[in-house]
Amino acid sequence: MSSTVKLPLSTIMQRNFLPSLALCVLSLCLMLTGCGEKLQGFSGTVTHDGNPLEKGVVKFNPDASKGNLMGASNIASIQNGRYELPANQGISGGWYEVRIEVTEVVEGVGEGAEASYKDVIPPYVFSHEFKPDDKTFDIEIPKRK
Repeated sequence: MSSTVKLPLSTIMQRNFLPSLALCVLSLCLMLTGCGEKLQGFSGTVTHDGNPLEKGVVKFNPDASKGNLMGASNIASIQNGRYELPANQGISGGWYEVRIEVTEVVEGVGEGAEASYKDVIPPYVFSHEFKPDDKTFDIEIPKRK
């Protein structure tokens, strides 16, 4: 004679449903954090009309119009015509909107006045695809007519 054991529904759900739910939650967490996507660092020069920029910033923002919806954004300072993005502060690769800004502080008037900024040269914006093996990226800002 064989005997059949009937398990309560709650036990069946714990054995089948909870491990599946845990796997789904773990998968979702990995997707949202970019699966630990490796950041890449690089350095380069920034020139304007052939001359190194003394100061400014290079901004790297994912270019959604080219399909990069979840890449890391970052900013690098330009000093004496050079900038550097260390790997631990880099970008994740793919298409990026690159924006170069050179501004100077315009002092506020009166005590407690906030300083404002004005462009030394107009912002220069373009798209670029960063490959995983890129180590340098030099930027030439063309002379405006």
